[in-house]
Amino acid sequence: MIHDPMRDMRKNRICIECDFKPDAIKKFVKELFPPAPKWAIPSAHGFAPEKIEPILEPKALMNPYLADVFALVDEDESAIRDGLLFGGAFNYTILLGFARDRYTYKYAWAIPCQAALETLAKYSPIVEIGAGSGYWASLLHKMGADIVAYDDAPENFHLSKKAYQWRWFDVQKGDESTARQYSDRALFLCWPPYNEDMAYNCAKQYQGDTILFVGEMNGCTGTEEFFNYLDEHFDREEFVELPVWLGLHDALYVFRRKKAGKKN
Repeated sequence: MIHDPMRDMRKNRICIECDFKPDAIKKFVKELFPPAPKWAIPSAHGFAPEKIEPILEPKALMNPYLADVFALVDEDESAIRDGLLFGGAFNYTILLGFARDRYTYKYAWAIPCQAALETLAKYSPIVEIGAGSGYWASLLHKMGADIVAYDDAPENFHLSKKAYQWRWFDVQKGDESTARQYSDRALFLCWPPYNEDMAYNCAKQYQGDTILFVGEMNGCTGTEEFFNYLDEHFDREEFVELPVWLGLHDALYVFRRKKAGKKN
């Protein structure tokens, strides 16, 4: 059975500013697993890596979360891009798996990039429900966006249900019903829980015109009822690709409420 470093991390509260650094994670994985032989790394003979148009900002402008992940994959953007069959992610499978546990714990479930943040900021003022540590809210606030953030937990929690004290922003206590108070703001939902009604309840309570959604469409965020509600009441206005963890397909979607009488 593979050792779970998160168990020790939660128990001992190891240094979030040193043990979470890319070099420390690489060292941990290298010591735990021997290098994989070349024959064990998936390849497709006769196919060259796909050429991609960069979506990421220059390294010097990256937020700390993206900068850490970018360093983990040795600055190979293809390793954190969705839908690249022959991208670099295969070379970092184990490393990304261990790193994701740490970075969703420290930062957020989804990885922000400058293009996504600039798109979100256009729709200020914003209310975020389910903000967790407030990482996305903190970046938007630093860009000058008017944002208020809420979460129903008084502390941050990871999947273990163990509390971890780490806030990037002033996240106030609030739940789905809080969305009803902010019809004058765009509603921001970042990686709402999978197979739970949180996102659907927020959308139903919300009386405004704009929903900003970061997650997988009909994937491992939200519920079928949530996406059906969006389809019935909103039009998709914008799409922004995000850097992603291996095997995930999240992106930023902007939805505008349909005008009265408009149908699909």
